Amino acid sequence: MQKEHKDSLQRNYVKLVRETPVDVVIDHLYQSGILTDELKEDILQQTNSYSKTRQLISILQRRGSEAFDCFCTALAMEGKSNLVNLLKCSVTDADGGSKNRCMLSIGGDIFVVANEWCDKLMIHIRKYEKNSANTYIPTKKGIALNLSQWVLLEMYVNDIDSAIGKMIDDVDGNPEMTFHLSNGVYVSVNRIYPTVDVRQRWKIPDSSQIVPTKKGISLTYDKWEALKETFTEVRQVVPELEDITPCILGENHQEQEKHNMISRTVSCESELDDTAEVRPITFSMGSIIPSQSSVVSNISSLYEKYTMHLNIIKWTGAVILLTLMSTSLALTSAMTKKKSDHTNYTDCIKIKGAVDDQNSGINNTLCGYFKQFPLPEQLKVTICSYQKQVWITIRHFRGIIPTTSGVVLNKRQWRYVQRLRSTINKAIESASNTKGV
Repeated sequence: MQKEHKDSLQRNYVKLVRETPVDVVIDHLYQSGILTDELKEDILQQTNSYSKTRQLISILQRRGSEAFDCFCTALAMEGKSNLVNLLKCSVTDADGGSKNRCMLSIGGDIFVVANEWCDKLMIHIRKYEKNSANTYIPTKKGIALNLSQWVLLEMYVNDIDSAIGKMIDDVDGNPEMTFHLSNGVYVSVNRIYPTVDVRQRWKIPDSSQIVPTKKGISLTYDKWEALKETFTEVRQVVPELEDITPCILGENHQEQEKHNMISRTVSCESELDDTAEVRPITFSMGSIIPSQSSVVSNISSLYEKYTMHLNIIKWTGAVILLTLMSTSLALTSAMTKKKSDHTNYTDCIKIKGAVDDQNSGINNTLCGYFKQFPLPEQLKVTICSYQKQVWITIRHFRGIIPTTSGVVLNKRQWRYVQRLRSTINKAIESASNTKGV
């Protein structure tokens, strides 16, 4: 395969992988003799269509000079003429078919470029980046205008400058002014963001709302001034602009707009002659652009409401977070206190006014009735009447201070132990008679 054909495949690699109907294309190429049985089997054993297409493109580059044309023919037969056009245009581009008539800098690596590609002449306002070879290459940040849109941009220069002045001087006026360049491309001047935005917009289906897309570029006011200075030079290198009549001045503009995509709904004044004043463009919902843009006001109002709601959400989230932190600290403190209480003295908390039948050195307790019986090895049996229940505690003491080492029985459990006393004694006796004890 020739180098320009390989380069064309490489330039369109991602789109080919996504959109090639690989199974049927393989059959066409097999029938044309480009693929052998072994190569066809090698491709078909891949797990999915993306992997099959990648393998196919890799193999095609090693299958001779006819492989590229056969591949394009197979795509065309399966209704993929868009892919064929991309491949053919990429080959033309490699042979010098893509030509920049001018490349004018307006600052910040943003250029105005008049470019011919695949028999189409477009004027780009686009950001460029330098590659490893220190050569400028275009990025996706920008927009391409046809000649009619460029002429409209020239026509709206004074109105755009006036809009910029109003945004700066009249702080309480319209928050945004918008100018339509046809085919869904708009130039907008916004009070919140001091820029001139040239952007493709999209109408939401079954709705009157028109929203901006990612296809476009925002120019600061100084870059807008630099852009205006390129108009004269662009006209010198693009003489076709002299023969362009903007769509809004055409007699059939109303009919043309009816056939545009559903993603755009704009109605313009029709049947204007060349000497007529260019009237404001009116959306189908009834708002007028540029100086009378209620659509923009609605969008700005939505933006303000969105900002307000976003702030409410932020403050609510902060309050919830602080509440959770406070609750967590309170629970941690309570658990620590409970643990501390658990390892402290005893079950009964000392207060004044309770009965103390024993001269044991322990002060008053919460027990309504309190009595202790000493056992060997610093153990004590404590009888306590507390909250209408009788508790029997067998606990280890250090002096007169009780520890947590012990057991607490209620009256029912204690009576059960008593009933088992003879059985327990026999078990003790038996254990004592065991060898080794």
